Amino acid sequence: MPTNATCIVFSLVLGTLAALATAKEPQQARNVRFAGPVERVAATSLTELSSSLERLAAIDPSNPPSDTGTRQTLSLFGREDLIAATSAYYKPNGCAPSKTAVDVVPEIERRARQTSIVIVTESHERSEHRGFSTVLATRLRPLGYNTLALEALSPSMPDTPAQYLPSFVQHPALKYFEDGDGHYLSEAGYGRLGRRAKKLGYHLLAYDFIDEHPAADATTEQRIAAREEGEARNLAAYVHDHPGAKLLIHVGYAHAAEVPGADGTQWMAARLKKKTGIDPLTISQTACSGGGGTVRLSALPADKPPRNL
Repeated sequence: MPTNATCIVFSLVLGTLAALATAKEPQQARNVRFAGPVERVAATSLTELSSSLERLAAIDPSNPPSDTGTRQTLSLFGREDLIAATSAYYKPNGCAPSKTAVDVVPEIERRARQTSIVIVTESHERSEHRGFSTVLATRLRPLGYNTLALEALSPSMPDTPAQYLPSFVQHPALKYFEDGDGHYLSEAGYGRLGRRAKKLGYHLLAYDFIDEHPAADATTEQRIAAREEGEARNLAAYVHDHPGAKLLIHVGYAHAAEVPGADGTQWMAARLKKKTGIDPLTISQTACSGGGGTVRLSALPADKPPRNL
């Protein structure tokens, strides 16, 4: 979680504890101090933070609903213990280990040297997936990877006035994300990923698609196709305008599929591959998942379209 959001949450908790302690022991003064550094929350972040807290407050922890929105909110605040029983992304799905036993990160490094685009998926319900992307960002930086494209970053229209651009654009030297920088960026894993990427000198790229003129009667399939095409077009334009750039792209779920799905859906990675002529290294953390703490390469199930890893 960004430092500014942590500051508010912990100040509420510690302030309450201090008040209780004072009530029990009125003669003894109690002081609460933060072990720095502490950043003040920006006024522009309060709306995002308060709405997230309101969603959290509406959830009964003894009987949380199992819908996607609830699971994502609980993950945002570190209560993944309340969603593990209902989320498919915490349950072992029977993927067998890869027949070739190799160390995961060195193997990714080896294959990343053969391309200039690496795409890694996440489940929005598992913060450890952001943790693995943080490891990849660290290990790929010495290989020349210099751009971190995040699905969660807020895109801006070309004519957006400078004062309304998100903080990561206006203040690139800021060491952390602010809540207004994008969806889910208040979550601790994203906060660590952002701070690490900024420290390593990555350029942060928002690439998600804004449909300025959505058709009211568009089908779900048409909306998906419009978004996938828009994302791929935005990324391809960046590649074209920045020769020599190497991209680490962090996406959710199926956006990293390099081949059409069983229903014929062309996802972002497949479209980007066509537009750029670059064969990306795609890494799925969602096709094979489970509750263990060991990171390994898995053999892809027969009912899944082929990917690189």
